Amino acid sequence: MATDRTLAFDILFRVERDDAWPSYAINAVLAGHGGYRPANAPFIREFVYGVVRNKLLLDYLVEKWIKGKASRLDLQTLTVLRMGVYQLLWMDSVPDYAAIGESVALAKAKARGRDGFVNAVLRNIQREDRGFRGSREESALPPHIKYSFAPWVEELLTDDYGEEKTEELMGMLSAVPELCLRVNTLKTDADTLAGELKSMGYQVRKDPDPLFDGTLFVKGEGVFSLSQYCNGYFSVQDKGSQHIVKCLGAEEGETVIDVCAAPGGKAAASAERMGDSGRVIAMDANGRRVDSIAREAGRLGLASLSAYVRDARFPDERLRGTADRVLVDAPCSGIGTARRKPEVKYRSYDGRTDGLPCLQLDILEASSGYVREGGILVYSTCTFFRRENEEVTGAFLEENKNFEVETERLLTPGTDHSDGYYVCRMRRNNCSPER
Repeated sequence: MATDRTLAFDILFRVERDDAWPSYAINAVLAGHGGYRPANAPFIREFVYGVVRNKLLLDYLVEKWIKGKASRLDLQTLTVLRMGVYQLLWMDSVPDYAAIGESVALAKAKARGRDGFVNAVLRNIQREDRGFRGSREESALPPHIKYSFAPWVEELLTDDYGEEKTEELMGMLSAVPELCLRVNTLKTDADTLAGELKSMGYQVRKDPDPLFDGTLFVKGEGVFSLSQYCNGYFSVQDKGSQHIVKCLGAEEGETVIDVCAAPGGKAAASAERMGDSGRVIAMDANGRRVDSIAREAGRLGLASLSAYVRDARFPDERLRGTADRVLVDAPCSGIGTARRKPEVKYRSYDGRTDGLPCLQLDILEASSGYVREGGILVYSTCTFFRRENEEVTGAFLEENKNFEVETERLLTPGTDHSDGYYVCRMRRNNCSPER
């Protein structure tokens, strides 16, 4: 018989074994257990994301009581231990006896022969490390362990911002984010939608910033199953992503091109902002993701939004010089999304990562040709690394003197209540490029 903890184990095991995204693994596992309905789906979600978000810190605590590295344990045993430590030190709603007892029972089912070992490790942590959270020991740890990031992330951030700012950024990216909604003002307004959600038991607050009067922060489960979502009254979109749309500044009747558009949130938000007038052309290299953009346009009732398959490195010459505004939300290391996608914290630094700035610059160069004279070009990423941000726009501007920066910002969770984004808005001057 499945239980909520065994489901959480199966999800976490799949995340590690298959390098799966937690969101996909949660959906796959919850849908595949022979009709078993979890007693507490929010508990499972919190459990899974909490373990993934704190994985390296959990391993540090385990390693205090075993011989060698946690990574040398078999994955079944390590997963059970991570779950047990998380329950002991992070989940106040779980009594110690339940955290240990349920972990031992889980080990008997999933890591046979290791239940005694699991019991011993967890009892040591219960006895000796119960006050670890917020202790001097925790404070003294290197930031990449304290906040659970691959070591190279700390190294690159420190090179860019110094030790103090790096620790601040990593701490921000390890917090649990709020669910942020963008109201489709073509169909409703923020006050009406907020009232409807509150009447269904959701906790809702409007963003106090008048520039984001269509933004709601919501607590509660199951928003994707609501009729308001199915009928296109709102979309789930981080405030930082909405900020990029506002920086792009599309106006009624204009032509907007989004060259790396999937999953389509910024393109859809631009079309809503334009009152569904003009044209919003969304491109992406992945055909299946382009199909999802088209479906999203249908859900939201956006006739002005169209999507087709295009590798952004190779411009569509038919569109040269036709766009009032072009958005290059470039492929990036994605570390700014770690609050919502904690799996990005553990990506390896490899050839693809090292080659991102060249790819980003190629896309920016190719896409700049779409911008008409006097038009706007926005380059954005969801990362903090300067090699993918200022250095890319700097290299572009050095070779394209007919563009000049109007605004440039780094968005952070602490200051902007959003994921981490870099955004640079440039205008094309009415002159020929000087090369």
